[in-house]
Amino acid sequence: MAKKTALIVYNPLNEEAIKASQRAQIYLERQNIRVIRQLHKKSKIDFAVSLGGDGTALWTAKILAQLGFEAPVLAVNFGSVGALCTAQKNQLLKALDCAAKGKYTTDRRLRIEMTVMRKGKAILSAHALNEFAFNRRKERAVAIEVTDNDIPLNLPKGDGLIVATYTGSKAYALSAGGKMIRRKDGLAAIVICPAGGVGGSALIDGSHKIIFMAPRGNVLAIEVDGHQVKGLKLNPDDTVVIRKSKVSTIFMKVKPENQISG
Repeated sequence: MAKKTALIVYNPLNEEAIKASQRAQIYLERQNIRVIRQLHKKSKIDFAVSLGGDGTALWTAKILAQLGFEAPVLAVNFGSVGALCTAQKNQLLKALDCAAKGKYTTDRRLRIEMTVMRKGKAILSAHALNEFAFNRRKERAVAIEVTDNDIPLNLPKGDGLIVATYTGSKAYALSAGGKMIRRKDGLAAIVICPAGGVGGSALIDGSHKIIFMAPRGNVLAIEVDGHQVKGLKLNPDDTVVIRKSKVSTIFMKVKPENQISG
């Protein structure tokens, strides 16, 4: 049987996570699993271990997706919320044992990709697990004409727009007043602070293509999974195309009976 390989990613600002990464490496190597700390295109891995909070889990998912990997991610919470995590820090060794022995289920999550076109040329390509957000940079509200497979959504004016996945609909998008997405392959377009306070969101099939043109008379800042894209803003008449990504994120789910302290 070929030796398994695991990628360990941790929050470098969290002392507990740093120490846990060392414990995790020792434990996995005792299980005859090779551990790597950096991922390359030619790497071969069986699973990844994320030690931190939701931000670290998102970062781990991004690292994998950028290189086209769909290895399952075991996310162990060393942060505060840990909505994407399957185990808490005091369950680390038991969770690692489950991962090493294949005693887990998986939860596949849709990712989305965005292309920004300016004068016929692609100037930005990005991928997200949670959402893309576009925020106005001038005082007046903006009207963004969004289409779902070329059909206008007729959304109201507002402070900007969020396009969220099922995963993201429970985070920023929900706090902005968006609808909860019930299907894991679904998307939502949500107007930030819609005029009149109602009717500012629409549910969209995940296989559809979302297109909008940046409104005239304003400039929009771009955020990808909560991080602002530095050095680039949407100018009037830039075109944004958002669609389902070819690569999914797979989260490892430790079986409940195995989630005990260890």
